[in-house]
Amino acid sequence: MRSESPARPSLALVAAGAVAEETHGDRLSSRETAHLSGLANPRVRRRWLAGRLAAKSLLLRDSAERLMALDGASLRAFPAASCREIELLPAESGPPRPTRRGRKLPTRVSISHAGGFSCAALADAGAATGVDLESVVPRVPAFYRGNFTPRERQWAEAGARSTTLSADWLYTFLWTVKEASLKSGATAVRSVWELAHLEIELPADLPGILAADRRAALGERFSTFETVVCAAGRSTRARIETTSTPDFVLSLFTAVEASR
Repeated sequence: MRSESPARPSLALVAAGAVAEETHGDRLSSRETAHLSGLANPRVRRRWLAGRLAAKSLLLRDSAERLMALDGASLRAFPAASCREIELLPAESGPPRPTRRGRKLPTRVSISHAGGFSCAALADAGAATGVDLESVVPRVPAFYRGNFTPRERQWAEAGARSTTLSADWLYTFLWTVKEASLKSGATAVRSVWELAHLEIELPADLPGILAADRRAALGERFSTFETVVCAAGRSTRARIETTSTPDFVLSLFTAVEASR
């Protein structure tokens, strides 16, 4: 049964290098600070902080921008006390569940990190939404064979021949859609190791649309299309929204019809 089309999620993007515990750590709750202190890797600590602050900015914002690009100064513009009231603690499974003053908020948050950036997506609580951000980098052929179906590989190779997009770029786009679908919880896959068994229906003209919509900065333009993703005998209709540059691809996956 087709559900009412969900509202479009909002996004925030933060360069992890723009935040530091010394200047932005006062925006975490005591429990978030305790979790952060348990992360040993400095890079992981910084991006965890950046991702949480990106999500909190979406919950506190008064802007109608589709994607907010935030730096250290703009993050500090949000009152520290208001930020501390919001908690985004890791869940046992699935995305962090936001609370404010101990009460659950009617929202869904998805967070992703890549290439020194952290992004957060905010959607209605009932929405099956996930976000993924990836850097465009070449990968070995075995990676492509092991994570994409024959039809997906044919689509990517054909798109590289017919547009200015490289096969590596198109495979990166495919990966963002797959991982965003995993984060949404709407498909039958439950780990990245199962993504090879998930197949995306891809319009033949989509590479040309993606090439035309690519811009110098994320958020300047979005490509939007509906598709069906299939895994383990179940199919889910979804809306995909992608914003991209030559070096990064960010995709939002939102289920618009229950799995069947």
